[in-house]
Amino acid sequence: MFSETERSKMQGALVARAAADDRVVGAALVGSVARGTQDAWADIDLALQLDHGIDEAQLVDEWTRTIYDAYGAADTHDVWAAGARYRVFLLRSSLQIDVSFWPLEAFRATEPSFRVRFRTPNTPTDPVSADVSATIGMGWLYASTRAPRSHAARCGRRRRCSIACAARSSR
Repeated sequence: MFSETERSKMQGALVARAAADDRVVGAALVGSVARGTQDAWADIDLALQLDHGIDEAQLVDEWTRTIYDAYGAADTHDVWAAGARYRVFLLRSSLQIDVSFWPLEAFRATEPSFRVRFRTPNTPTDPVSADVSATIGMGWLYASTRAPRSHAARCGRRRRCSIACAARSSR
């Protein structure tokens, strides 16, 4: 299990990495951290705005290697929503890191909790409903037993999650 201090350090390091990467021109924290409602089980949700002409797949691969090497990822899953790729990392420590990669023109708040770290986002929009593929993907993510300590197990110990997890899938 990860500690809140470890999570905070990882979050700070990921934001610093984003700020140091010339291909990333904006970043925001979202989810429970941005709402100020995180608890001991909260994950890290980071939205990144990519500059024009960036090879998104290459950037995602580089971030993936970094997170695997630095934090011990056990598995990943991609969810596409609102014009962005959300790469979900399940760490061996049971921490989940969600990094979304947004095209320059699409970077915007899709929920009230959107705390900009750098850059000015585009005009906010209302969230869109999840499609069937996204729903199936989220089912895999939250019921996965491939990770040593699955998100589903954490939700059970936490005694809440279903509504929050379902709402997050519609980003």
